[in-house]
Amino acid sequence: MSTALLGIVVHVENPGQPNNEQPPKPSTGLVSNLLKQGKSYRELFDQVIVPLQTKGSKPPFFCVHGDTGRAIFFALAKRLGSDQPFYAVQCVGLDGKAAPLTSMEAMATHYITEIRKIQPSGPYLFGGFCMGGALALEMAQQLQAAGEKVALVAMLDTHAPWMVRSTKEASPYGLTTRLKDHYQNLRKMPRNEVRKYLGMRVENVEFIIKRQLWELAYRVYKRRSGPLPKFLWDIESVNTHAFLEYRATPYDGKVVMLVTDGTVNRFNCEHLGWEDVPKDGLEIRRVVGLHDTIMNEPHVKPYAAALKRAITEALESASSKPVAATMTSENTPAQ
Repeated sequence: MSTALLGIVVHVENPGQPNNEQPPKPSTGLVSNLLKQGKSYRELFDQVIVPLQTKGSKPPFFCVHGDTGRAIFFALAKRLGSDQPFYAVQCVGLDGKAAPLTSMEAMATHYITEIRKIQPSGPYLFGGFCMGGALALEMAQQLQAAGEKVALVAMLDTHAPWMVRSTKEASPYGLTTRLKDHYQNLRKMPRNEVRKYLGMRVENVEFIIKRQLWELAYRVYKRRSGPLPKFLWDIESVNTHAFLEYRATPYDGKVVMLVTDGTVNRFNCEHLGWEDVPKDGLEIRRVVGLHDTIMNEPHVKPYAAALKRAITEALESASSKPVAATMTSENTPAQ
């Protein structure tokens, strides 16, 4: 099949075009004040930095997106409390107007630029869910190289990219991985939720086939130089490729790993492949839960509690150092 024809097939069949993707629907109370900024709901949740909680006396916590590229941290932000400023970091290209970034390094560089508009200097508090944990690490690496301080790198259920064999296996559409995940989910699921869960999975079969077409086209275009064609602007799939191609260098600091029981069972280890990356050690905090539901209520409660402790300890450690976090005047947390 020619690349032109393949492009037509993927463009017509791919349901994941950025312009058609709807932003998440958090509770009205959480975002009502944010909408007063004069932006529409869609504009607010298509931007790279989403301010979920701007008030509070503590330095801000920046939490980086997972595979989907979107902020899914509404429950987590609320659980951390009204005194903890919380900013979600989302992908470039969610509005369909710009091409997604195709490497972890490029993403991290762009996110740092945006973050510095809110907090010009460190120490910084970073975290990330799924692949976002690796992005948080890369951001910390780049900031350290620039002479900045990073107080916390928290990986939220993040396995190392080298823990999986291929893009197909790591992708949420990889058959072996998903079957194993579904089995673990069904084992622990209440009986009254099983039918609904299985029904949703069956509805995804056609979607999976379409994504396999996308995979074929993307591999062809990755071998060429030049901009990524718009029909391949599929955020989740591009992110998966970028994540698998990433190789972290040793980090001059400590990393806190919050890992769920479900993810430990999937990889048969707690360190998830990161044990040799942080020079000051990998601190593992195991939390009851499953990867697919840990950011939702009520499952997020113990996860948020563990993260809150990690932030508190990081700030206590940073307070003994002379450098203090600063904020731009328009984003200074309320006292």
